[in-house]
Amino acid sequence: MNYNPYQFGAYQAPQQRFGQAVTNYMAQPAIQQAAPQMAPQVAPPPTGIPLRFVSSKEELAASQIPFDGSTNWFYNTAADTIHSKTFDFNTGTAPIVTYVREQPAPAVQYVTVEALESLMQEVQNLKDELDVLKNRKGKKNEPNVPDE
Repeated sequence: MNYNPYQFGAYQAPQQRFGQAVTNYMAQPAIQQAAPQMAPQVAPPPTGIPLRFVSSKEELAASQIPFDGSTNWFYNTAADTIHSKTFDFNTGTAPIVTYVREQPAPAVQYVTVEALESLMQEVQNLKDELDVLKNRKGKKNEPNVPDE
């Protein structure tokens, strides 16, 4: 081992340092070797679909996506729609696909026979009253015809 006064500390070849580390490790008491080592805490992978919020279609069009072909999902809070945007390797574009929630169709309401007959009777009564009024008007225009 050569001594160089311009270096701080003595130079040791890497093989020598490794040998010292092994001997220091072997010289430690057995109690320290039995101590369990804590495994590093790893965050669980995210669950669900990664979703980003946008407030307009223009903001969606301007949003950047990775060029790996993965699908990116966006929720438009103003229009209550969901959009997907995926980079297309063939065309070099990122088309936007829009998904709109379907509104449930209103329940069909049927009329009962009794209600239908009641309405038909009411319409017939109105027609009869209309005929009577027409006949009265025609009689008033004719001279010498007495009213009923």
